[in-house]
Amino acid sequence: MNNEPKILIVEDDGITKSIYAAYFKCYWCSIDIVESAERGLEVFDKKEYDFLLVDVRLPQMNGFDFSRCIRLKKRGQDIPIIGVSAIAFFLVEDEFHSSGMNEYIDKPFTFSLIESLFGRYHLYLRPKILDI
Repeated sequence: MNNEPKILIVEDDGITKSIYAAYFKCYWCSIDIVESAERGLEVFDKKEYDFLLVDVRLPQMNGFDFSRCIRLKKRGQDIPIIGVSAIAFFLVEDEFHSSGMNEYIDKPFTFSLIESLFGRYHLYLRPKILDI
């Protein structure tokens, strides 16, 4: 499908990566899941993406610094970047605002929230019809 959303997920937690993979497998979309901000920058430079989901607490470079790096790239100026964390928003609010992220969601979150974020940025997840 030509209009499938292309999603980059930057997440270091193995369980969370598995949950993302299982969820997005049910939709017509293309996802890449990487475990570090550094790897995220590498793959961002090689592929076009429509939407980024980024854990804010990553080893080495954190998600806020990753977002700042993306915003410095011409292709990264308008892409939706969603920060995801188990840390309460009020504890990281200043860093969030200066990072260039569009939204911040707390873990645990529901996938209906993720779907509504896609819609907000005019991206739509079409469910696959699965043989059961």
